[in-house]
Amino acid sequence: MPASAPEADGPSEAPSAESYLRRAPKVELHVHLEGAVRPQRLLAVLQRHGMHTHLRRPEDVAWLFHHDSFVDFLEHFRFVVTSLRDVQDVHDVARDLFEELAAQQVLYAEVLFSAAIFVRLGMPWDELLAAVSEAEAAVLEPRRRGGSLPRYNLVLDLVRNFGPEFAAAQVEEIAKRAHPRVVGVHLGGDEVNFPARLFAAAYARAGEAGLGRAAHAGEGAGAASVREAVEELQVTRIGHGIRCLEDPELVHLLVERGITLEVCPTSNVRTRVVSELQAHPLPLLLSQGLRCTIGSDDPSFFDTDLSREWIAAHRVLGLGLRQLDACADAGLEAAFLPQTEREVGLARLRAERAASRAELGLTG
Repeated sequence: MPASAPEADGPSEAPSAESYLRRAPKVELHVHLEGAVRPQRLLAVLQRHGMHTHLRRPEDVAWLFHHDSFVDFLEHFRFVVTSLRDVQDVHDVARDLFEELAAQQVLYAEVLFSAAIFVRLGMPWDELLAAVSEAEAAVLEPRRRGGSLPRYNLVLDLVRNFGPEFAAAQVEEIAKRAHPRVVGVHLGGDEVNFPARLFAAAYARAGEAGLGRAAHAGEGAGAASVREAVEELQVTRIGHGIRCLEDPELVHLLVERGITLEVCPTSNVRTRVVSELQAHPLPLLLSQGLRCTIGSDDPSFFDTDLSREWIAAHRVLGLGLRQLDACADAGLEAAFLPQTEREVGLARLRAERAASRAELGLTG
């Protein structure tokens, strides 16, 4: 059973409700570009570079997208990501992801990009950022029709496992370039062995450079990891963060500061943070007054996408349509954008939402 009772417009088997969840405008703040390498794209990359020539069909690489443990997932993820050997590969993966987001009616996204991985493989910063920006423009310029939305920006994952010195160097590179598509920094990786406090200097510099600040926490480690990210890094968003519930005082702090949690239900089940989807604490987080938005995390590796996350939250967790709309609003309100742009985006979200409801005959 869900951890809190659904609201009045709770789950419904009516086709119009699911149709609405598919076509409603969405916001995605927690999706990793490297976690969106689909099997067909991986095969194309391997063939292009003449690697692992025994892998010829989608079924030959299917094992890389199914995991028996978190360790399995990390090994599979490493194989796939390190198969991307040049900037063209990164461009192609980005374009695939942006096409998928657009098809799911994602009006605004901040895509997590672990550029550090590719920099360490010898790819130049400027070429990487240009490749992803070109992919975004190719997909979205025809859809923007002279406006600023839809738009998909980048948040750079500093990658804990590469250490604080490398993270600080990345921030300097980002600050020096002031790229218009790079709006913030995130911190993924091993929470236990690379705690947030090690990265305080890098995050202070990011703040000076005007970059938004977020960090993964409360996924691989407990509530103390969330508190440390908030207090040491001065973040305004936490990736995952669901283990904050282990500390009621921390929950109060997050509510008081208006920290937004980027919640990824399917990911939490697949990485064994949560035993099963029915047990996911998203309803409880919302009932505690926490600001939450919904993300797909690594969609290829967890066999999901944002639309499926919304539908699962409705069907399985009992969230009503208005609650899911509020999660989209919370995402845009927490976006690393100037206030005026957030206001324009919210107005657009609400207008498109109203049009979808009217078209489907949904009330309320």
